[in-house]
Amino acid sequence: MIRELPKRLGPTWVEIIFSLGCSLLIASDVFVGRASILPQSAEMYYGSYPQARAFHSAGVGLDILFLVSTLAWILFPATEKVVRIVLVSVAALGLVLCWSELNWALRLNTGGVFELRDLPIRPLSNAGLLGAEFFGTYLVFRIPSGKLEGWQSVLVRLGLSVCLVTFQTMMWDGLSRSVLGTP
Repeated sequence: MIRELPKRLGPTWVEIIFSLGCSLLIASDVFVGRASILPQSAEMYYGSYPQARAFHSAGVGLDILFLVSTLAWILFPATEKVVRIVLVSVAALGLVLCWSELNWALRLNTGGVFELRDLPIRPLSNAGLLGAEFFGTYLVFRIPSGKLEGWQSVLVRLGLSVCLVTFQTMMWDGLSRSVLGTP
């Protein structure tokens, strides 16, 4: 009689890597937060807007929720189905949050007091466009692989991720050109 291998318990390598990525996004947010105390910096002026603080808090909250959910999956493997739904929801919310903040920051009328020269990355929460690409890539890796197995699945998902990064970069370019009125 052949025994079946036990089902793998705990998160996959995808969740582990993206949890480490959330740690880096939190570190990025801490860096922006520390820079916001510097006098007459773009981060200080940007952080003075209540909407910017709300985006920043929500971004850190989503990153922490992703980490805590992955930890819950490690400690309580029986919660896998619920945690998978939570992680995909957090990634989708993170993607929407990043694009919402990008759109808001781009349309922000600073009155000539300061310029956001480092858009689309700084001083936004979750590193702006990088965070959107990060969360979008996680969503791509959660798409069911169908009949693809092993490396075929990974390569197809990496290809889709590159396409998503390219698409989001083109979206940012088009949005910034339309708002700023540059050809």
